[in-house]
This record gives sequence, structure tokens and C-alpha cells, in this order.
Amino acid sequence: MTQPTTQLRLALEWTPNTNHTGFYVAEAKGYYAASGLEVIITTPEQDNYQLSPAKQLAEQRVELAVAPSES
Repeated sequence: MTQPTTQLRLALEWTPNTNHTGFYVAEAKGYYAASGLEVIITTPEQDNYQLSPAKQLAEQRVELAVAPSES
């Protein structure tokens, strides 16, 4: 039986770097899909750095954000 897929949007605070390795490894190894998740990873350059990850989270554009603590 196939489990339903839940979409999760994740905003990163900068271009992909070593702080984000775990997110990309989990995606590459299929961990998200195996758990019924479709994780959409966004980076700031996609909107020309107009909205910070914290702002995207506050506006409910994403469900999860990696952001500096002062955000």
C-alpha cells in the first residue's frame, strides 16, 4: 500500500552549503519519499533575495525555514 504524500516547503537562509548537507543527503537517499514527504527546498536567489526565510515562514509560504536566530 502506498502512503499519501505530504508536501513540505523548506526555505534555506543562503545558497546551498555544508550547513544544508543533511537536507540534500536525505533527499538523494530517498528518505523523504520513503516517509511520504515531498520536500521542496527553496533558496534565496529564487526570489532575488526579496524575502528572508523567516519572512517566508511568517507569511506561511513555507512550513520550515533555516534562518539566523535573530530572524
